[in-house]
Amino acid sequence: MRQLVALLADTDQWVTRITEEAEASPLAGTPLAGDDKAAGKFPVSGSAWTHLTVAVDHLSTLRAATVGCGQRETLTVHLHLAGQFTLMRAMIENASAVLWLLSSPLRTDRVLRRLQLAAGDIRNNEPVRDLIKSPGTKTKWSSALIRRGSRGDHRRRVQFVGGDAGE
Repeated sequence: MRQLVALLADTDQWVTRITEEAEASPLAGTPLAGDDKAAGKFPVSGSAWTHLTVAVDHLSTLRAATVGCGQRETLTVHLHLAGQFTLMRAMIENASAVLWLLSSPLRTDRVLRRLQLAAGDIRNNEPVRDLIKSPGTKTKWSSALIRRGSRGDHRRRVQFVGGDAGE
């Protein structure tokens, strides 16, 4: 239990970082700025920031559910049957997505990974849109992104979104 409480001790620092530091565009000339340019409508930096903030939000919720928060924080640990594990899973998945997205030294890999995330989001949203009878408009971008999936070579996919396929 002490290890869990110790792990949750840094939560406030992470929450401060994501709430007080607004999402910023990557510095010009950096690899991440190049990734964003290559990814067109699907910026790599925006996806990384979103996944990071979601991971920290789940971490904060886990802390609140486990040891409380603010003035009511105690050393009493409240363990639930499954709720905290769901929060941990979401935190790990989102933090891992950031690492996976940014870990490759190759721009084409990072952009491809971003496009794969975007295609998955679009694919997963279609059944919900159908269910609520709000199909929206299928754009050239979204339809082609879903059709292409993981087929074809990296350069063609990067060039499809209007970017530079260079490393």
